[in-house]
Amino acid sequence: MPVLVERTAAAGSAVSLTVTGELEAVEAIVGLAVYRVVQESLANATRHAPGAPVQVRVAVQPDAVEVTVGNAGAASRPPPGAGGVGVIGMRERVEALGGSLDAGPTPGGWQVRARIPRAPAPSPGPVRESTGRPR
Repeated sequence: MPVLVERTAAAGSAVSLTVTGELEAVEAIVGLAVYRVVQESLANATRHAPGAPVQVRVAVQPDAVEVTVGNAGAASRPPPGAGGVGVIGMRERVEALGGSLDAGPTPGGWQVRARIPRAPAPSPGPVRESTGRPR
């Protein structure tokens, strides 16, 4: 995650990163979801509010990882047709793991907030077709 922050800073945004807890201790799939939420949020911040300060906070708790990415300057939604599917993709990724994601304007800018359980929701097993005959 520090590399993401460095790249965003190199693009001209003031970025701060605060991580509490041991992110390395979470399952890989949860860590990947956290990374992708931060990645997409930083991309959106630089696209919609270039140069505005961005704060990234990741808190590893006993039962979940909370991610908050906020920036100043982009207080409203992009005009219709101007946006991509970034927020939708983040939400789908987080919800697939049993978590939640909220994104929207704040009084001073824009914020993405995700909560991802440390024990991801179990995925359904493979679907098998039944032939009606014993094997």
